[in-house]
Amino acid sequence: MRVDVLVDAFRDRFDAEPEVVAQAPGRVNLLGAHVDYSEGWVLPAAIDRAVWVAARRTCGTETRLAALDFDEEATFGPTTPEPPVAERDGMSSWVDYPRGLAWALRQRGIEVPPIEAVFGGDLPIGAGVSSSAAVEMAFLVAWERLAGFELSGTERAQVGRTVENEYVGVQSGIMDQFASVHGREGHALLLDCRSLEHELIPTPDDLVFLVADTGVRRALASGTGFNDRKSECFQAVDLLRPHLAGLSTWSRRTSSGYDTLSSRLSTAGPAT
Repeated sequence: MRVDVLVDAFRDRFDAEPEVVAQAPGRVNLLGAHVDYSEGWVLPAAIDRAVWVAARRTCGTETRLAALDFDEEATFGPTTPEPPVAERDGMSSWVDYPRGLAWALRQRGIEVPPIEAVFGGDLPIGAGVSSSAAVEMAFLVAWERLAGFELSGTERAQVGRTVENEYVGVQSGIMDQFASVHGREGHALLLDCRSLEHELIPTPDDLVFLVADTGVRRALASGTGFNDRKSECFQAVDLLRPHLAGLSTWSRRTSSGYDTLSSRLSTAGPAT
């Protein structure tokens, strides 16, 4: 999406100029699917597709949003539905992400002002490239600029995970938001999901990552099995704990350093 298109849509909708335009990229995951919530190492990379938000403060009490990708509008006030919202009818809506963000910031003692905003992007929605995390991070940056506060990159990722886990009801890890915040062009991001230590890893100039969109869409909060998969992972840990001392998740720490259970189980053959 071109920024001028977004700004023109804001002008048309609110008859005013935006005070801020914020952007956050999606991500691909090179290594570590279902490992982030197990406190392991992951290797995501930010991609050149993103979500953009044009916004300004408003004098009213309600936040007014327009989602270009859905051709929909929504309004919410200072009070929000009790989380997790997905338990209301088995699914969430796009407005739950910015609304949940305002809720999560209040849990940290940060009050954000009501805004008028238009957002959209070129990330395929529900295609596994973290469009929801990009929405969270773009709105968070916009609110930071408008309200005059600033969080660290790690704090931003933690707030986004709170939105997913506690407000929307998706029991995901922190990888998606972390990659959106810390990803840099020409680099992958090596992230320890327990300590949150991270390192940008340069990718070779002649290496190209091809991301293919299969056209299959998903909604993580609508019963697709994501939360069930996390529960199954921890049930497996419970079964293996008597045989592997000190195991608390699928990734464990030992006195000699870091050890991944997946690497121990793959010694008999290649990992699949």
